[in-house]
Amino acid sequence: SLDIQLKSASNQQVVAASVFHDSPNVIALAEAAVLWLRKMAGESGQSLTVNSAAVGTYTSQVPEALQSYYDAMDHYTMGAMDLAVPLFRGAVRLDPAFAQACCSREVKL
Repeated sequence: SLDIQLKSASNQQVVAASVFHDSPNVIALAEAAVLWLRKMAGESGQSLTVNSAAVGTYTSQVPEALQSYYDAMDHYTMGAMDLAVPLFRGAVRLDPAFAQACCSREVKL
């Protein structure tokens, strides 16, 4: 399950909320949440159809690859690229089709 709340940056009031239940896997859950968020942001139906990249096409089904990627992102957000890049590369070794990790590992130090 996933419970999402969008809050106003100025006063932290909830401007939109949704709960997603009973998805068969985390990828389906993420796809449902992303579609809802894109609709809430005002994206047109035509744009949603034309730009409907499925989450499964750029993320990984390999839990270890995902963990390595998330660990890398923790370092990346802190500016510790010397720690992040090897973890990105490790994620790609674990799942060579993991598009997010493939793009991230090319970040220059």
